[in-house]
Order: sequence, then C-alpha cells, then structure tokens
Amino acid sequence: MKTLRLTAVAMLSVVTVRPLLAQTTPASSTPPHESQDKTGTNPLVLTYMIQPSNEFYDLPNELTNNVTKIKMQVPFAGKRASFAITPQITTTNSTSAVLPGGIEGGGVGAPAPGATKGDTHAGLGDLSLKASYVAYFNPRLKLGVLAAVELNLATATEPVFGLGMNTIMPSITVAMFPAKDIIFAPVYKQSNSYSGDPERDQVNQGAIDLYFVYLFNGGRNFINLDPQVVLNYEHDTYSAMVEVTGGFVLSKEKGLTLTITPGFPLAGTKPYDFLFKAGVKKVF
Repeated sequence: MKTLRLTAVAMLSVVTVRPLLAQTTPASSTPPHESQDKTGTNPLVLTYMIQPSNEFYDLPNELTNNVTKIKMQVPFAGKRASFAITPQITTTNSTSAVLPGGIEGGGVGAPAPGATKGDTHAGLGDLSLKASYVAYFNPRLKLGVLAAVELNLATATEPVFGLGMNTIMPSITVAMFPAKDIIFAPVYKQSNSYSGDPERDQVNQGAIDLYFVYLFNGGRNFINLDPQVVLNYEHDTYSAMVEVTGGFVLSKEKGLTLTITPGFPLAGTKPYDFLFKAGVKKVF
C-alpha cells in the first residue's frame, strides 16, 4: 500500500503540472535554433528517432552484463508529445540475481551477494513504454518543462534478465538554455512497482539526474556530463554515479549521431565497477 500511495502521488503531480503549465505556454514552443536540433540532445525537441545502442557493465566477482537496446520514438500533437518503445536483449554470465542496466526506470542496485559466475546466456529483457509531453516553454526565459511517464513491463525470458516487477516511473525535466550551445536539464524520476513476482524485491526509488550538454564545432560535436544520484527508499540506500558522453555528428543533414559513454560509480552502493555505452542515433 505504501508503494501504491507513492506511485499515486507521483502520478497526480505529473497530471496536475501539465494543465497548469499548459495554460501559460507561449505560442512558440521552441526557439528556431533549438527546433533545428538534429543531435537529439535537447529534451524539449520531440522528433521521430531510432536509436540502437549497447551497454556493457563490468561487475564485481568477474560478472558482466551486456544490454542491447533499440529505442524507437514517434512524436504527435504537433511534436509537443511523443511515444517511445524500447525492447532489449540482455547477455550475462551471472547465474542469479537482478543485474544493473537495461531499463532506466527499473531500479538500480548492486548485484545480490549470491550472484556467481556461470555460462554466458542471453534473452529478452524488460520492455519500456514511455510517453512524453512538453508542458511548458518560455522562449524569452529559455525555460521549459517536460513531463513523462514510463512503464517497464516484466517481459524478461529469464529472472536474471529483468526485475520480475512491472514499474511505473513519472518524471519531470526542467530544461534551461543559458547560451545557444549549452543545455542544462535536471530531472527527477520516481519509480515504483505495482505488480509482478511477489518473491522479487519491490521497487521504490527516486533518481536525481543532472543533465549538462555543451555543443561545439558548429553543433557537430557535444559533451554530455551526467551525474546521477539514485535513492532507494525500499532499502534506505543510495548510489551516486557519473556518465560522460561524447557525441559526434556523422551527418547533420541525415540526423546521424554517434555517441560513446563511459560511466563510473562515485559513492554509496555501487551498481557496477565500470560502464561503457555506445550507440547511433537517427533523428528524422
């Protein structure tokens, strides 16, 4: 019941923010130079996008977890809203325990103490469905708000490939543009489980994600500094991590961008020893 109450409050806050902010939204949703974004770095620019990527997690005790994703996004409502679906395939050498990585809203934590190394095996992981809405943008202040809700479905073909729980994650992003080539967009996400395997851990966690992007070389390259703090309310623990993404525009006309991301734990419960992501983003 505690988890359901937290979920209900979080959902209510998202639903409430949308109409209130929408009443004050100016006619122009994004300034011209922002609306031409082809890198996918601006959280307020919702476009057709396909993004295959791979995430490799180096874990304690010689364990590894590899997650291959294909994110597909479709905008609607005049590109003020979007819907995204992200299937994934997980490959691991762990014999048990939920491993970090995969769906963003599905919970972060260290591998369980009983996890041991075994044969490498692969299968489908959990499925993500996400709806986003640009609730507010003020072109004079260059300030915007993005509201989103993500559902993570327990579709994994083996217990080790997923949480075993269905979760819902509302989030609020406040996007600021202090200069033409700078984006600062802090995010708060609240993830709660609402059904699933009763023998698996309930999910009740918040995440603070500080998203900072600097574009250079005429917008053909960018650096994304992404510190994160995950607060596990279910177990009274926290994890602090940082990811640094280098972006390289392969074709600005075709909207093709290559991204490379190393990640490191900083403090608290360490979900991994090292993280490496790589992907290609196609913006239409």
